[in-house]
This record gives sequence, C-alpha cells and structure tokens, in this order.
Amino acid sequence: YIMAGGGGSSKKSTGSSGPRSGTGKPGNQDARNLRSNSTSQPPEQGAEINSEFDFSDPNPPDGVHPVVYKLLVMINDKSNTIIDKSESIQERYEDNEESITELKNNIALLSHKVDVLSGRLLRSEYKCTRLESQLEDMKAHGMSSNLLINTNKCKEKKTESPSGIVKKFFKNEMKIKDAEKIHIQVAHRMGTKTKDREKTIIAKIPNSDDMTCIMKHTPNLKESNSFIEKQLPASMQERHKMVVPHFKAARDAGIKAVIKNDKLYIGGRFTGAAVYGSTTA
Repeated sequence: YIMAGGGGSSKKSTGSSGPRSGTGKPGNQDARNLRSNSTSQPPEQGAEINSEFDFSDPNPPDGVHPVVYKLLVMINDKSNTIIDKSESIQERYEDNEESITELKNNIALLSHKVDVLSGRLLRSEYKCTRLESQLEDMKAHGMSSNLLINTNKCKEKKTESPSGIVKKFFKNEMKIKDAEKIHIQVAHRMGTKTKDREKTIIAKIPNSDDMTCIMKHTPNLKESNSFIEKQLPASMQERHKMVVPHFKAARDAGIKAVIKNDKLYIGGRFTGAAVYGSTTA
C-alpha cells in the first residue's frame, strides 16, 4: 500500500492550543499527546491505494505522484520483458534439451553402426587378401612351366623357330646334354627389342623333369650376360627381385640359399625377406 498525505493529522494538531501544564511550559504535554495519537491512529480509508495498478492507463491513480507512477510503469514493463525473455529461454532450453538427448541417442546409434561396419570391412579386407593370394597362387601355378630367357646369344631369325633357338641356347650356353630331347610345348618372343638386348623368349616346358634339368644348369650362365628364370605374376616378381640380393649374399658367404618363387630360404629356413624385404642373409 502507498500512503497519501500520511502527515495530515499531525499538521492539524500543530495549530491547536491546549491547557497549560503545571510545569510552566505551555503546550508541551498536549503536543506529545497529539503526536502519540496521530501515530497510533490507522490511516483514513481514502488514503489507502492498492499497488495492483492498471498500468495500461496512462494517468496515475488518485493519490499517486505522476513521477512515481511513471517509474512504476517502467519497472512493470521491464519486469514483463524479463519474464517473457525468461519464459522464452526456458522453452528454448527445454527444446534444446530434447534435441540434445535425441542427438546423443543418434550418435550412440551411429557409433554402433560404425563399429558393425568396421567389423564387416575388416572381414571383407581379410577375404579380399585371401582371394588375391589364392588368385596369385593360381597364376603362379599356371606359369610354373614357363621359362623366361634373356640373352643376346639367340638372334632372331625368320627362318628359325623360337623352339629351335631355345634348344640351341640350352645346348651351347647352358651345356645341357641331350638338349634336343627337351620337350618345348610352345615358344615365342615378347617385349621390346633394344640396342643392348634381344626380345625376351618365353618357352613352356610341360615336363617337370626337363624343368628341373634346366634349372640345375643355370649356374653355367654365371659368367655370361644371359640369364633364365621362371615366369611369375607381376606382384610376385617384384617380391622375387627384393630377395635376390639376400640370396646372392648368402651364396657368396657359403650358405645354402634357395629362392622358390618369391620366397627365400637360407640355411633351410624361410627368412621372410620375400615379404618384407628386410632380412639379410
């Protein structure tokens, strides 16, 4: 409640003159009585104003100073603005809280799916690796009877078949007895001829005994500029090249070393150099 004119009764009492007291000081006791009466009396009914104003009315209620009412209107507007904003923030917070919970659930679901897909991917990669290895082995098996001959001793002649040239190479360069008896299913040249080297000759030797005989005589080519090797798939051939230096180092050290396709065996043990290219003889 806001009191209007609360001091009116005391002002009225200031002008009255009461009987003098025995003290000789006129009006002192009457003034005290009037002050006590004015403070103990309740305010008049007309002086009480309810604080629940209708702030939509630009005019202040009776008994309220215009400046005070203007401040109350400003406070009321600010309060309403703050309340509206707080309610809006609360609504947004609740909406965001629901969205965050939904996002967390979605993230957990996606994480689970990623784990499942990662497992499937690893299994697929493992299967692909196995299939590639099996395919490579099949290619190597199909090429196991093929020999690649690189030499300048076998000049290409239109009047002579590649099979005849290969048999002459076996006899003259590799010193194989009865080279004419070696069965060559097919032979032809491949690749590009250069100034320093003739085209490579590929010869298919289906008989395993003939192949073994030929490979045993390969040391006879050590001092020549010719070499002979089994045909391998490209990927296996790269690994084969990686182990050749280790193979030669072991041989030079007097250690028994064997290369089987792309695998190097030193002292009867598989070294793994064919795969990693890091094992020394």
